Amino acid sequence: MPDRWNQLYVELTAAEAGRIEAERRQKSAHADREDLLRWSRAACQTVIGKAEKIARGRAAELQARAGLTVEVQAPEWSTLRHPADPTECPSAEIGSLRLKCRNDEIILYTHCTPGRLPTLHYLMRTQRSWPQPERNPRLVTIPGCRITRGEDDVPMLCIVDRHGVSSVSTEVDDIVFRAFELLLRRGSFPGTLRVPAPKLAIPKSADTPVWGEPRPTR
Repeated sequence: MPDRWNQLYVELTAAEAGRIEAERRQKSAHADREDLLRWSRAACQTVIGKAEKIARGRAAELQARAGLTVEVQAPEWSTLRHPADPTECPSAEIGSLRLKCRNDEIILYTHCTPGRLPTLHYLMRTQRSWPQPERNPRLVTIPGCRITRGEDDVPMLCIVDRHGVSSVSTEVDDIVFRAFELLLRRGSFPGTLRVPAPKLAIPKSADTPVWGEPRPTR
């Protein structure tokens, strides 16, 4: 057999082996991505469920000790899809827990996107830069924590620094306390809204992002 044929066979064998390996890696990455998404969905439900239970308990304690009523609404779940192609896989899934006191409210929500660890944030109103805040409320997202995968797939909450590094662990009770603090200590936070305003709403499409740092949604 001529050497040129042998060389061709060697090249084709190497190319086919490379193709098979690339295909294997792609399938493995896809499986890992799907596994992470399944875990993330379950983790978000677990965290929001625990937050609801703790919030209801703390609200009852607050009512008994301070006579102040905080309404804890049932969790809500929504899916964001990219408006350019809504048939594609979800670009984000949101789980939210709404706390209300008098005319104020705050949303504690999880943000789950394919291929990434889920995060948890707070959504609230401010009145900065608006001449009529009661008609045009400005919304701001405040970072909470990242939900990481612990031993035996147990969700772990980690505070994320400005560089995106998860370093300090926290508990669901800490997250709920922060939500109550933001809701009830409005006088301690300059620029927060003190007048009735329309109901807060989670974004309905993927072109309205959920930020990792405080930024207005409009």
